[in-house]
Amino acid sequence: MLGTDFYACRRLWLVGYWPKRHVYLLAAQFYEGSAALLVDANGREHLVAGMPRVSPDGRFVAMTSSSDCALNGGDAVVILSGRPGFKLLHAHELPGQAASVVRWEGAEAFIVEVARCQAFFEAGLSRERMRFRSDGNGVWSSQALR
Repeated sequence: MLGTDFYACRRLWLVGYWPKRHVYLLAAQFYEGSAALLVDANGREHLVAGMPRVSPDGRFVAMTSSSDCALNGGDAVVILSGRPGFKLLHAHELPGQAASVVRWEGAEAFIVEVARCQAFFEAGLSRERMRFRSDGNGVWSSQALR
């Protein structure tokens, strides 16, 4: 009988490399679902739910961490240190919403697109945007964009 272990059936694709940090980004397809893997210079794998976006200066990694919208979950915006080890710096939950990181604006701010879970899968419904910004001292804040 074939196993259904999370890692038992995986395919990996190289989608990015950060030479200054010696970190590889791999897209991973598993038996059920997909994710991204950050592989550091020591070969350690860091499984992340959403496709990470690295700040222009490499200090931060922003991504969304998904849960199942169909089960009334929602996403979270996650900010990690860009240094090896990928320390969690900030997590902002978005209950009942699905999100994706759109782009960085400079080195300390990025834009996220957000939609209610019900609307995320329906064509023609508007999505909102939020800006996440660092104050330079490790505190992150968010604001809705109109």
